[in-house]
Amino acid sequence: MEVSLKKTDDLNGTITICVSGKDYQEKVDLALKRYKKDAKMPGFRPGKVPKGLIKKMYGKAAIVDEVNKLLQNALMDYIAKEKLDLLGNPLPQESQDIDWDNSQDFIFNYDVGFVPNFKASITSKDKLLNYKIEADRTYVNRVIKDLSMRFGKFSEPDMISKENRVFARFVELENNLKKEGGVSHENYIQINSLEEKNQKKLIGLKKDDEIVVDIFNFFTDKNKLSHLLNINEADLKNISRVFKIIVISITKIEPAKINQELFEKVYGKKTVSDEKTFKQKIKDEAEKTFERDSNNHFLNDAREYLIAKNKIDLPDEFLKRWLMSVNEKKVSKEQLEKDYPKYIDGLKLQLIEGSLMKENNIKIEKTDIDTFANQAIRAQMAQYGQQNPSDEEVNKLVKKVLEKQEERDRIIDYVRSEKLLQFYKKKFKLQEKKVSFDEFSKLVSKK
Repeated sequence: MEVSLKKTDDLNGTITICVSGKDYQEKVDLALKRYKKDAKMPGFRPGKVPKGLIKKMYGKAAIVDEVNKLLQNALMDYIAKEKLDLLGNPLPQESQDIDWDNSQDFIFNYDVGFVPNFKASITSKDKLLNYKIEADRTYVNRVIKDLSMRFGKFSEPDMISKENRVFARFVELENNLKKEGGVSHENYIQINSLEEKNQKKLIGLKKDDEIVVDIFNFFTDKNKLSHLLNINEADLKNISRVFKIIVISITKIEPAKINQELFEKVYGKKTVSDEKTFKQKIKDEAEKTFERDSNNHFLNDAREYLIAKNKIDLPDEFLKRWLMSVNEKKVSKEQLEKDYPKYIDGLKLQLIEGSLMKENNIKIEKTDIDTFANQAIRAQMAQYGQQNPSDEEVNKLVKKVLEKQEERDRIIDYVRSEKLLQFYKKKFKLQEKKVSFDEFSKLVSKK
C-alpha cells in the first residue's frame, strides 16, 4: 500500500492511497471463513456451504469492509507520521468511481484542508477599553429598596392598589371564548411597573375579578411579555391580541425599615451596625460582581479585536464540504452560506488563541482543572449551608465531576478563558474607564 500527498496550494491538498490485493486479501479470506463457519443455507449442513458460493454471496462486502478498515488506519497513521496540521477530517473525493466487482487494486483520493501558517501577536499598539463598573448611590439605594421589600411584611388586601403585586392567570381568547390549544399561564405583575393607563384598568379589582385586554398594548415590551406568558419571543406573532386576565391573589408589601433588624436579616448578627456600613457592604459586594461582568465584556472585546486584526486565509470550499458532511441535521447550502461567517469567526478565534498560547507557553495543567473544580464545589456546598466540608468529601466530589467528559470540557474552557483574560490584560494597552452599572448595562445592550 502506498500513501502520498500532493499540495495544490498552501491550504489545500490531496492524500492518495493505492491499495493492492495483497494488502487486504488475507483478511478477506479469514472473514469468508467466518461466514462459511456460521452460514446456514437450505440443502447444506451448517458450516458445509461451498466456499465458492460463500465468496459469491459475501466476497464483495468482505472486500469493501476490509479495504475501508485499511483506509482509515492508513490515513490516521500517515497524518500522524507526517505531522500534518489539518482542519476538519479528510474527505473522499466525490468523483471517484470504484469498480469493486472487477478490480483487485484500487486508488482512493482524499481532499484535506491545512491550518494556515500564521503567528498571532499583541503589541503595545493594541488598545482596548477596560471598564471599572461602580455601584453608585443610585444603584445602592435601589438595592436597599429591593431588600426592604424582600424583608418587608406581607399582607393580602381585598382590592388592587398601585403598590401591589398581583398573581394572575393569562388566558388567550378567540371570539370571546378560551382559545382551544391557546396560551394559559399564571404569573406575577407588579402594578407600578405598568404604564399608568394600564395601572388604572387593574386598580380596584378584587380576587377572581377579570378583565379582557389587548395583550400587546398592555405589555409593550415583547421580551417581558414572552416571559410573562412563558413562550418564546419569536412565537408571539402566532398568538391572539385578545387575552383575559383573571386575578388569583393580591399581595401588599410593607417595606422593612432601614434599621438594625434589616441589617441582621441581610448579613447576620454582628456584621453591620449602621446604615453607612450597610451601604458600603452593598457597594463592595456589587462591585465584586461587576468585576466579573467587566471581565467578560473585556474578554469578548479582546476576541473580537483579535479576529478583526488577524487576516487569516482558510480553505473555505473544503470547510463548507466538511461542515455539510458532519452536520447531524441536513443543512441546505443556503443555510450553510448564511451561518458560515459565524463558524469561521469561531474557527479563527481557536487558531489565534491556540497560536498565542503556544507562543507564550500558556498551558492548562491538571492542577488548574482540579483547583477550579475544588473551588466550585466548595462554593456550591456553602450555598447549601455546608461551610467547612472535609477535604476527603470535596475530593471525592471533584473526582466524580471530572469523570464526566462534558463537565471536564466545560471546566477546561473556563480555565482557558481565565488564563487568556489575564494574559490579554497584561499584553493589551488598557484604557481604564469608570462607568455606573446603568451606563454599563446600556452599553452592553447596544452590542
